[in-house]
Order: sequence, then C-alpha cells, then structure tokens
Amino acid sequence: MTKEFKITKEQAIEARKYMKATNVKRIYRRLEVIALRGEGKKNKEVVEITGFSNKYVPQIVSMFMKEGFDKLLKDGRVGGNSRKVSKEDEEKFFEQYKEKANKGQLITAREMRVDFHTF
Repeated sequence: MTKEFKITKEQAIEARKYMKATNVKRIYRRLEVIALRGEGKKNKEVVEITGFSNKYVPQIVSMFMKEGFDKLLKDGRVGGNSRKVSKEDEEKFFEQYKEKANKGQLITAREMRVDFHTF
C-alpha cells in the first residue's frame, strides 16, 4: 500500500494560484491534483475528477512532496512543441502563410514544421 502524503490547505491555495497563472494544460492538471488533495480529496476522488490513472495521482503527489512546485511547473517536454516564441515572432512567422493562403496556395503542415525549425 502506498503512503498517503498530507498536503496542506495553504499548499492547495498556492496550487490554485499557479493554475490560474499557467496556460499549459499538463502543468494545470498536475497542479489540480495537488489542489484537490490539499482540499481534502482522497486519491480515488482525484482520479475521478481529473481522469488520471490511480497510479499516476500518487506519483504526482510524491513528486510534489519530494521536489515541491518547481518540479510540477516544468513542462518536461522536449522538441518543437516546447519552443517558446514571442508573440511578435509568431505573427512574423505566420505572416508568410497568410500571404500564400490569400493567393489560394495550399500550405502543408510539413512545410510549416520545416520552416518553423529554420525560423
């Protein structure tokens, strides 16, 4: 049987604040686990609310207890999807495709992906 970690109400409040500040779904959902547990929910209830597996919820809680919010706030993904681009650069990148689209030219996702990595 796994050890039940105690998450405080203060930690739950802090998790909710981080949830409001993030726009990364993976991070949001991990923080939600901590918030729910700090609000008195048991793992079984958290599984039902979040849709996570009954093995993953305790892993998130354990990770939080060992490493705190810093670990939960890291996206952890690598590759093209985790690249951070400023709003201005994003608009500049997509401008070339808007022009092509307005001319009726087809644009493939593959073309955009290749161009993005060289951008």
